[in-house]
Amino acid sequence: MTIIDKLTIGKYQTIANIEDDNEVTKGLKIISTIEGLQIDEVRKWDIVDFKKYLNDYAAIDFSKFEKKRPKVLIIGGVRCKLIADPSKMSSGQFIDVCEAMKGEGNPVNYIHKVIAIMAKPEPTFADKVLKKVFRGQIKDDVFARAEQVKELPLKEVWGVFIFFLNLYWRYLKITEDYLEAEMNKTVKQVNNLLSRNGRGS
Repeated sequence: MTIIDKLTIGKYQTIANIEDDNEVTKGLKIISTIEGLQIDEVRKWDIVDFKKYLNDYAAIDFSKFEKKRPKVLIIGGVRCKLIADPSKMSSGQFIDVCEAMKGEGNPVNYIHKVIAIMAKPEPTFADKVLKKVFRGQIKDDVFARAEQVKELPLKEVWGVFIFFLNLYWRYLKITEDYLEAEMNKTVKQVNNLLSRNGRGS
C-alpha cells in the first residue's frame, strides 16, 4: 500500500496541524501519523528508510487528484450522493457550510465537515419506513457523518473539496455582492421615506 493510499482525511488534517520547528521531529510525527505507529517505533527505522519515506511523502502530487470528483461516496457504510456545487445546495446546506468554515484558518481543518454537509445519504427502505412511523421526525446526523468522513482516503475527496472551495468563494462573493446591493436599496428606500416625514408615495 502506498503512502497516498494510507493517507486519510483525518491523518492529513493531523499532519497539517503539526507545529514543530525541528524537521526531524516533524518527520517522525508525519510517519507516525500515516503508519499508525508510535514515535518510538519510527525512531528505530533505518535513516535511509526514514529519508526515503519523507521524500516520497513530499513528492505526492495532489494536483493529480483534483480532477477526480466522485458523485457518490460510501460514508460509514451508507451510500451518499455528493452535492458539490453551491448553487445546487439547499439554503440550509449552504448556511451549514458557511458555519462550518467560519473561524477556521486552514481549509484542511474543515474538509470533513464540508464533505459531510455535501453528502446526502440515499434513503434505504428501512429509512423510508422509519420516516413514516416517526412522521419525518428523524434528523440527519451530519456530525457523526463528519467523523466518519475523516476515515475516507484523501485522494477520493480531494478533487471534490478543491472544486467546491473554488466555486464556494466565487458563489459567496456573488451572494455577498447581491446582499449588499439589496441592503443599499433598502437603506435608500428608508432614507427616501424618512425624507418625506414617513409618508409613502
